[in-house]
Amino acid sequence: MWQSSRPGSIYDYIKVASFSLGPDGRIDQWSERAEQMLGIPARHALGKDPVEAFVPREFRETGRRKVSEILDGREWTGLVPYRRETDGAVDGLAEIYVMPAENEDGERGAVCLVVDVRALRGIETDLAA
Repeated sequence: MWQSSRPGSIYDYIKVASFSLGPDGRIDQWSERAEQMLGIPARHALGKDPVEAFVPREFRETGRRKVSEILDGREWTGLVPYRRETDGAVDGLAEIYVMPAENEDGERGAVCLVVDVRALRGIETDLAA
């Protein structure tokens, strides 16, 4: 049975967001949580290259290679520094889990889950203690 989480769910404490990439490698869906976490409104993210949208300049070449691999059907999990749109400075470290997906025409894209690592590591440390 589907039900809402009770107050105190782990999702109350960690930042989790999602977005998806279309067959062209551009962002075709952007969650409200992605907007809150990354500071990028949907109107500025949709249709954009995700590497250009939130990866700092010095990491973009690696990011483009990874997006190409993902669109070739490879899953990927990794840590990515991200910047908020407001000032362009590196704002955090995100763990991204990318799962290849297909649209109704059989074209490849991807579903992406993003977790703010600082919040997650803090919870892990608290649990370990």
